[in-house]
Amino acid sequence: MGAGKSSVGRLLKKQYGLPFLDTDAVIMAKTGLAPSVIFEKFGETYFRDLESSVLKEDLPEPPYVLSTGGGMVLSAENRQKLRQTGCVFWLKVSAETVRRRLRKDTSRPLLKGSSVDMDNLMAFRDPIYAKTSHFSVQSGGHLKEVAEVIGSCWEKLESVPAVSNCVLRYASLQHR
Repeated sequence: MGAGKSSVGRLLKKQYGLPFLDTDAVIMAKTGLAPSVIFEKFGETYFRDLESSVLKEDLPEPPYVLSTGGGMVLSAENRQKLRQTGCVFWLKVSAETVRRRLRKDTSRPLLKGSSVDMDNLMAFRDPIYAKTSHFSVQSGGHLKEVAEVIGSCWEKLESVPAVSNCVLRYASLQHR
């Protein structure tokens, strides 16, 4: 949330000509509802189940770039699937940067009408992100630079036979 994963994913799509998938957009296409509406009407658990179904059922054959929601890694099964699917990049960002980036955004389910403490949320999630990701990239600055760092890393990994895909946290680069 607020790490820049969708923006970085679109930059990587443009740079490499790969399809870009955002799990929130896939869920919206399947249900016709925005994540905030799903949270409001059906709850977070239902939304997390939809996220999991995207990983199981809706991903195309590689190559592609995948951006996942920040809560995707709360499920052990999702963490395992992401790590098996490709190389996971954690777009690491400070709570202050997230607050600054999202200060006018009213569409975020976990922020909408709540007093979520971003510092506590990140303190809880960051260790999970660290365990799930193969690499972390500081995402507090210019997102174009973040995309360049990830792209450079991905290009080097492409030549390693055991690495068949790459995932961004939470955007994921998948390749043949």
